[in-house]
Amino acid sequence: MMVSKTTVNILTILVIFTFFGIGYITFLQYQPNSSVPASVAESRDELDTLKVETRKMIADLRQLENINLDVGVFKGEAYLHLEDFATAIDEEPVGRDNPFDPIKVKLIDGSTRTIQTGSHADDGQDNRLLLF
Repeated sequence: MMVSKTTVNILTILVIFTFFGIGYITFLQYQPNSSVPASVAESRDELDTLKVETRKMIADLRQLENINLDVGVFKGEAYLHLEDFATAIDEEPVGRDNPFDPIKVKLIDGSTRTIQTGSHADDGQDNRLLLF
């Protein structure tokens, strides 16, 4: 049995429209069963949780505000006679003024070479370097 081209074209168009219809119904017309969308319901749950946590934080803050510290300890004889045993820290050189300037290096054979910082390219030269 030979099916005509017209019949094949009509069936192809029907299949394509069927897929578009199913896609439209599935993705664009879908409504969840509840009257409140899921994203709104989740935001309400998050909002309720946030309210509870905020109330707890305010209660903790009020407890902290009621604390009275006695600073008389710092005026006591024992505190006033404490010695400071800290040692001064010597200043060290920070580094190069411009970290992007090329670096001059000295090879083991005594020759010097300049290397661009940040460059990882292999130029084929011997990499036996001593930095100075």
